[in-house]
Amino acid sequence: MTRGEGATHDRAVILVALVGLLVGGLHATAAATAGPLRSTPNRHAVQSGAVPCQARQLAARLATRRPTPGREHVLLLLLNRGASSCGMFGFVGLEMLGADGSALTTDLQRAGTSRPAVEVVIPPAGEAASQLSWATFSVDEACVAPADVEVTPPNDTGGLVVPWPTASLVCRLGQIDLEPVHAVAAARSRTSVAALEARAAPARPGPHAGLNVGPA
Repeated sequence: MTRGEGATHDRAVILVALVGLLVGGLHATAAATAGPLRSTPNRHAVQSGAVPCQARQLAARLATRRPTPGREHVLLLLLNRGASSCGMFGFVGLEMLGADGSALTTDLQRAGTSRPAVEVVIPPAGEAASQLSWATFSVDEACVAPADVEVTPPNDTGGLVVPWPTASLVCRLGQIDLEPVHAVAAARSRTSVAALEARAAPARPGPHAGLNVGPA
């Protein structure tokens, strides 16, 4: 091999190595962003001027929806119990809990939906909502039976423990498809607000490290 051929060969080897490093980095990034939605760095602050909603000023409940073949659906409702408006954007955090309070396998996935993530400003006694859905049957993958769930509002680290409203199993290794929070059309009556406040569990520090926020 001549000196010129050797230099050409060395440049080719370096180019191949650089391409390999680039491709590997892209694969690693994709793997990191495709994992379960648990807790991510804060990439979206509330822009409206409203103070971000925190668990201590919210009450939460889960309302069952009409099931579809092989799947169950519930609507998570977050009530603003405070005296002023607050804002949120994106996705809540959520962890299923057993009857003894222990954490169950929970794999949150951002649902494939036409509903975009938008900023929501919740007035006093107003609500925001997010739909959850999951598979109720699986041949090959484990299922779990939660007793409660701990909900972490977007941009917060505190949690609200809410009773799980159905006896159906959550299959596919605890996978729950989750929609972004959206505004509810009208505030509920004072009677329903008082009833929800009366049975709301107090906020407590959540298990998630860092802020729970919406999409990048």
